[in-house]
Parts: sequence; C-alpha cells; structure tokens
Amino acid sequence: MKIAIRPLRNHTSWFVAVCLFSGLSIISQSGCGRRSDRVIVSGKVTFSGQPVNEGEIRFVPINGTSGPLTIAPIAAGAYVANSHEGVPVGQHRVEISKFDSTGFVPAPGAGMPKELLPAKYNSKSQLTLTIDGSNRSQTADYLLDP
Repeated sequence: MKIAIRPLRNHTSWFVAVCLFSGLSIISQSGCGRRSDRVIVSGKVTFSGQPVNEGEIRFVPINGTSGPLTIAPIAAGAYVANSHEGVPVGQHRVEISKFDSTGFVPAPGAGMPKELLPAKYNSKSQLTLTIDGSNRSQTADYLLDP
C-alpha cells in the first residue's frame, strides 16, 4: 500500500493538520505524569485480631465520585482490588463482609451465606476511603473490633 503525501493548499487543510498534530501530541503525552482514574487498592483485614479468612470488601462511590462499585475477595486476611485496573479515584464507603459458608450450597434462591461481621462494617458501614490517584496503588488495612 502506497501513501501519497501532498502539500496542503488552503487554510482549512492547515487547520485540520494542526488539529490532528495537536491530538497526536496529547495522546503521546497522556501516560506521563498524569493522575490515574483508577488505583489498585490492597491491604489486610482482621476481626478481633484474627484474619478474615473468607469474605469480600466493597468500595461504593459516594459524594459525587463517579465510577462503578468495586468488589474484591478477602482470603487469608488479605485483599487486592485490581479488577478493571482498580478502584475509581474519589471517595468511597467501604463495606466489609465475612461469610460463614458452612453447609451453604450456592443454588437459585439459596440467598447468601450468613454474615459474621456486625452491620457497622457492611450494611451500615461508616468506613470511608479517599483515593487521590497520585499513585497507581494504595494500601488500606482494616483492623475491625466487635
């Protein structure tokens, strides 16, 4: 395939060329020194000094933060919220659940396993996390008491 390059002959063509060049310049610089719109958040979660072995952590956008809810599993007392490149920048309510899946069989209409943490950490959580986006990752540990 041959590409012919012809000189631009009128003002409209120059305008289009400048706009295209400016756009390419912006695209090429977009990865350098800019704030990310998502951040990978990781940390540890304990309840009464013991690691939460099986559960999940949810980051729910609040106060004008746009973006989806982010959910990450908790295993052996640790989590990494990195699906879809992390948690959106902004303010989030943090909800933490620990499940008792003993005897639980996932099936249609079965509901969820029993919640073992107090509601103040999940359905009535007042825990918050602010993500400023200045780094690609952030650590947030949660040491929960009964």
